[in-house]
Amino acid sequence: MHLAIVGHIAIDTIALKGSEVSSLGGPPCYAGLTAKRLNSEVTLVTKIGADFPDEYLLWLARNGINFAKNSKSLNSKTTRFKINVRKEGRSLQLTSRCKEIEASQLNGLDVDGAILSPIVGEIPKEVSDAIVSKGITTFLDPQGYLRKFDKKGFCSLGKLSLSKLPRTSVIKVDPEEGYILTGTSNLHDIALKLRKHGFENVVVTNEAKNVIVASEESVVELKVPKVNVNDTTGLGDILAGSFMATYLKTNDFLWSACAGVACASSASKGKGINKIDQIKDWEDIAEEVKEEMKKLA
Repeated sequence: MHLAIVGHIAIDTIALKGSEVSSLGGPPCYAGLTAKRLNSEVTLVTKIGADFPDEYLLWLARNGINFAKNSKSLNSKTTRFKINVRKEGRSLQLTSRCKEIEASQLNGLDVDGAILSPIVGEIPKEVSDAIVSKGITTFLDPQGYLRKFDKKGFCSLGKLSLSKLPRTSVIKVDPEEGYILTGTSNLHDIALKLRKHGFENVVVTNEAKNVIVASEESVVELKVPKVNVNDTTGLGDILAGSFMATYLKTNDFLWSACAGVACASSASKGKGINKIDQIKDWEDIAEEVKEEMKKLA
């Protein structure tokens, strides 16, 4: 199955426990490499700047990641973030932003599904509308629609009406995003309100605690396996990539959610993009997650 991932690649500088590491980042990398690991064909619909290192392009190509046409902007810098990871949470600072993704990049794109995951509001409405109108399975992580950046580039979340989001097959939110979009902090109610608004399937992640998944058939709680998390960067994208790689093959929403939880928890032992190398025995972990699920409705 062929999956498109729409959003900016980023280059992250991650400060953790007194040291800094530079890493490829952004949903196209984390979700794309995960989906490829689960045997999906992957094409990135993204924008990178003229400063994007050739060795990164070569590394992605060697890992089987394809780029849609017109991915490089010669007049922009690649999107870059500085991420400080602390016990009390992490801060996100935007240091450069690439240009928006263009509708022309979709020309000739023939895929079975797509993940829409902006990180700096880089997916214009005409692009998201064109993808949704293809009638393929679509997954939305709305983080980049909600993010606001101050003059120094520091990130916070701002209010946004649900009507401003593309109506995809699946939406994934965390509690803060869910509260902003629905006005409730109860995870079960967040899932139900998003379904009522037209999202067929909903995934509400709650850090390393639990995940609420809602579909037409049921609402269930999945327990996240206990792991020591060093760096949360990219874990939501890993969940998205493994979910979609599984869902496109099986059309089983619940099993795909279990696969997403399993891959993300397995990957959480690593740092930066090297998290992908930590994804092992995910099917066994997913089986355990499914066995321990709790039906809520």
